[in-house]
Amino acid sequence: MELELSGKTAIVTGGSAGIGLATAKALYREGVSVAIAARNPERLEQAVSAIQSFYSSGGKVIPISADLTQAADVDKVVSTALGQFGQIDILIKTFLGSCINGIAIIPLHKAYPKLPIVGLFYPR
Repeated sequence: MELELSGKTAIVTGGSAGIGLATAKALYREGVSVAIAARNPERLEQAVSAIQSFYSSGGKVIPISADLTQAADVDKVVSTALGQFGQIDILIKTFLGSCINGIAIIPLHKAYPKLPIVGLFYPR
């Protein structure tokens, strides 16, 4: 399916596995440059390999190891993606809920309200 997303950029949180990885693959297949963010660096590297071997789109995929319960890591994800891509067109949130073990997760769309958000996923 051609979604006319070629040349766009995206951040996909929870991008090392499950729905996040599937979403990153789908975006990459459409020509989107994708920054995948997750906590486990090894799984991130495996995900990058899986995405790149899935389809050659002309897009770029970068891993960003981050704990999105930490404000500094939220900043790191956004600044790394902006540094690599120059812009952020799409934000996909696929990690769980707003609280893990009593720690509030800082939503990217609230920390960076000017990001042009195309889609948000809130698994239950």
